[in-house]
Amino acid sequence: MYLVVLMKVAKLKKVNKTKKEIELEEVEFSIKKLIQTIVIILLVLAVFYIITVFVVKPIVAEKNNEHVQFDTTKITMNQLLTRKEDSYYVLAVKESAYLNLYTTFNYFELYNNYIKQYTAKENALKFYWIDMDDAFNASHWSDDLDINNYIINDDVLFKVSNGSLSSYYVGHEEILKELQGI
Repeated sequence: MYLVVLMKVAKLKKVNKTKKEIELEEVEFSIKKLIQTIVIILLVLAVFYIITVFVVKPIVAEKNNEHVQFDTTKITMNQLLTRKEDSYYVLAVKESAYLNLYTTFNYFELYNNYIKQYTAKENALKFYWIDMDDAFNASHWSDDLDINNYIINDDVLFKVSNGSLSSYYVGHEEILKELQGI
């Protein structure tokens, strides 16, 4: 009987030993998985760092070297008569009309060329422009023309003198004729 008990105790020790070995293997396996996960995360971070250093930073540095210019010639319709100069021109244009693929002629570019030629002259009056696509100017665009209330339905060139409207030219033909004559 003593022998049987010794054999059972030896068997229990062996079973306990195998359970401990299994638990040890499971712990080793989970440590390996943890290390693999950490290595993968570090590799992904290294790739992001390399992309940032060698791709993004040169692009940002290049953009930072560019000079920022503010367009001081763009005004709203509400500012039409409030500029500091005694006399100046204001061109109100709905540029989106020229961005249409079916538009056969881009008057906006032609206006721009004439204005550049004019402003290069000595003693040229200042030119401002109004973007009628801008939400601030939406209430000034309508199907009906009402210059007294500054509501327009086409491109308009305004000439302002001493804080009041001295003349205006509506439509492409009139604007181009005036731009060629100044």
